[in-house]
Amino acid sequence: MATNYKVEVRFNNQNLGSAVNVFYAQDTNVTPDPDQDVLDRMETWIQNVYGSLRPLMDTGFVFASGRVLEVDNLGVLVRIIGGINPDISGLVTAQTLTLPAAGSATARTATPRVQGRKRFGGLVEGSLLDGLYDNALLTALGTALIQWLIGPGFGIVASWLSGVISSKLENFAPFDDNGLVTNIPGTQVTRKPGRGS
Repeated sequence: MATNYKVEVRFNNQNLGSAVNVFYAQDTNVTPDPDQDVLDRMETWIQNVYGSLRPLMDTGFVFASGRVLEVDNLGVLVRIIGGINPDISGLVTAQTLTLPAAGSATARTATPRVQGRKRFGGLVEGSLLDGLYDNALLTALGTALIQWLIGPGFGIVASWLSGVISSKLENFAPFDDNGLVTNIPGTQVTRKPGRGS
């Protein structure tokens, strides 16, 4: 039976608030990987996702905590696997965009209207040109999207999938290797804990 995982990544946003991103993955092997292997795999995956963005993120946008959870097909917690510590803090000492500003990415599944959305925060003002994200940031967002789609199998281990937990399907929905990013500055979405992905 497949095993679903939820990765929670929290940032300290200039000591004025926090930003959280959530990622879902599935191990389709009948026998799941050992917990430490899962933690190592997820930590590397999250570093890959944020790797292209870090040079365009402010140093005030600092990784605070990360953890991996096993969840069921409805996204309900089964157990806590453990913590991860990816190296994903911002690298640029520059004036950051306003706190709610974020880069937007969308990942598609094979089911209509079932998709994943991400907002990547901490981006610096130097990435804006006439009110839109410049080519460097758009390319970095595209690279982050590709790594998100590839998932924790890194495109090599076919049993590992990236996707979303769909309330419509009441199941894990894998991404179909399609997605998009936009050069229009988005906003970080305020949500109640445990709602949305």
